[in-house]
Amino acid sequence: MSSLRCLFLSVLTAPVISQLGARTGDEFDAQSVTTAALTGTWDGCQGVVRSAFNTYWVSARRSAPSPSLQLIEFSEAGAYLSSVPLPAALSASATGLLDLAYDQLAGVIYGGCEHAVSGRQLWAFRLSTRAFDAALNITVPASVPGNAVRGLTFDRFGNNGLGSFYCVDGGSAVTEFDRAGTTLRTLTNPHPNATALALDSTDRRLWVFGPGGTTKAGEGVVGIAVDLFTGLATGQKMLGSPRYPGTPAGGDVTGAEFAVYAHDHTVFRLALLTNATSDWVYEVEGRFGFGSTCGGIIGFTGDAAYGGNSAWTVTLTQSTASSAFLLLAATQETTPIAGPLFATGCYVQLGLATPLLSLGGAAVAGGRAQLAVPIPNGIIGSIYLQWIEAPAAGVLRSSTGGGVFVRS
Repeated sequence: MSSLRCLFLSVLTAPVISQLGARTGDEFDAQSVTTAALTGTWDGCQGVVRSAFNTYWVSARRSAPSPSLQLIEFSEAGAYLSSVPLPAALSASATGLLDLAYDQLAGVIYGGCEHAVSGRQLWAFRLSTRAFDAALNITVPASVPGNAVRGLTFDRFGNNGLGSFYCVDGGSAVTEFDRAGTTLRTLTNPHPNATALALDSTDRRLWVFGPGGTTKAGEGVVGIAVDLFTGLATGQKMLGSPRYPGTPAGGDVTGAEFAVYAHDHTVFRLALLTNATSDWVYEVEGRFGFGSTCGGIIGFTGDAAYGGNSAWTVTLTQSTASSAFLLLAATQETTPIAGPLFATGCYVQLGLATPLLSLGGAAVAGGRAQLAVPIPNGIIGSIYLQWIEAPAAGVLRSSTGGGVFVRS
């Protein structure tokens, strides 16, 4: 058995701390909870946001005994709290509001649906009054392709700090537009069937979610990252959890929102809504990179991290070194390291109580390096990685750390 496979197997019992795609344990069956509270068949949950008050808001549709479209409020633990009917103007919608967006500073949730019903509007729900406010509605530009606002997210730093929206429908282009309904830019959609968007505003990363879009067959929750500085896909992908019964396993994603909030520390998470046999809301860790650096930035390409992915590759950018070698560990801790071997401000971001595995070295050219890390079949668990960077002469440097959950 290879040393890499041994290390991966040791990860199976490692604690889950900030790995991209790792389930946090925050989950609830939105469909079952709503059905129990309001009666009828609430089998059309679509969008989700986590508010600054640590409650979730979910857009939901009742199919029987008669159609009803609502925004449903849940506690942090997933208990039903309240519901608000959608405006009568949206009553003809087959779905109700789809993916939701959240302007936290304004305290407003936005949602759209079929253009023919919504009048190409994002409908605004003010949390302070717990009511829809048409005066805050946003016009979707006529140039936006598609038949509905299926994927939607808000960027508080967009449009030079004035705020902007991103929307998408299936395989059409991703469009950024301002509060006045003016198109700001159009991005190539990296996903073949986008149904939800989420935006990490401080990391400047847009996550485009939908079923498919990965080399792993039968996946209904697939996120593909876009760098908002360049407008291009980063090569990073993540898979949702298969634990929710349905076809495909884990269901199909319909809602996503990036949430930053205080736990025992500040956490960066993705709240996802999936339509499986029942409609579930759950959270996963939302970032790969973490920690400070005295060197370059770690990343990855080659699709999502899953067992059997022979194309998975770890990358290094913004490095001043001439070569670098990659370390992998089963746990994470931050340990300062100093001279004479290392530059000031360097840290080891990997747990030192467990064995470190050196995966090999790579030449750095133009500040960039990469190393293929084929993931063995039958593997599931969490790993941490970091580059140690060596100049042609002088002291060593360390990159940021990276953590990812390896899916089966």
